[in-house]
Amino acid sequence: MSSAIQSMYGVVVVGLGRSGKPRVRDLQKTFDNETLKRIQLKGFVSRRDVSEDGLSKLSLDEALSRDDVDIVIVATEPKMHEQYVRKVLEAGKHCLVDYPLALTSAAAKELYQLARTKGVSLHEENIGIMSKTSQYLREELKKRPPVTEVDMLLLGNYNGWIEDWESSGGPFVTGNGMLQTALSLFGPLEVDGASLQQEVDKYSAVGHLFMTEKRPLNLTLQRVKGEAQRRSEYVIKFEDGSVIDSFPDHILQPPKPGHVGLFMQDLIMFVDEIEGKRDPSENIARTIRSLELAQEIHSHVGL
Repeated sequence: MSSAIQSMYGVVVVGLGRSGKPRVRDLQKTFDNETLKRIQLKGFVSRRDVSEDGLSKLSLDEALSRDDVDIVIVATEPKMHEQYVRKVLEAGKHCLVDYPLALTSAAAKELYQLARTKGVSLHEENIGIMSKTSQYLREELKKRPPVTEVDMLLLGNYNGWIEDWESSGGPFVTGNGMLQTALSLFGPLEVDGASLQQEVDKYSAVGHLFMTEKRPLNLTLQRVKGEAQRRSEYVIKFEDGSVIDSFPDHILQPPKPGHVGLFMQDLIMFVDEIEGKRDPSENIARTIRSLELAQEIHSHVGL
């Protein structure tokens, strides 16, 4: 793993979709943060005929051949992640990729090994575990008695590929962030079963898991066609009978102007990993375990 500290890092974003565009937008801003001051956006890569004011559109090969490009951010649909990440690593560039890193745990392991072989850093984004709601729950769990049962729900829209399981890898691969959040908050998990209900314009996938001492944790992923407000819900029960099923108002308030958002916080973490200031082993283990759990959940419903 590289630990050299550079004065500047050149970055290219691959993909201008739901996460690529916000990354490009944020990388063009000026933040009062010493790490972000050392990051310069060099351009973007897109298969579509699009443009961004003041930015160079590059081919991936061109981006990977440039000496002033150090970091490539892969923000495409999941089925392309492995292909792009592998090419980035082979070129000797550091790579940050949206979750899921790959569609299988085996592929994820191969990519991490390739990064080690090439002496570069590979980082899967983990903004779900960095969110204000996750931080709040993490602190509450420290104060309260043991958890007896958990129900987590994620509701979102179809978007053209998320409902295409060949592209997305299936509900719990494309919804891998939810599994990672559960692992980060509630510790080791084992799969107990699953269910899947599919209709023309929606699906509901439920993963039944166990925490320690066989205490149940249920994850529900619902996707619908049309305009549905994306939201997450939690019901967490404790041994003393108390329950968390909502969040204080201040946790749900939008960030103030000038705030360093989650994507940029994640990029700062990645640069810390590149420079040897942060140990990535916990994130790597969680990424691999979450994909193993997703595959096992899918096996219960024939995916």
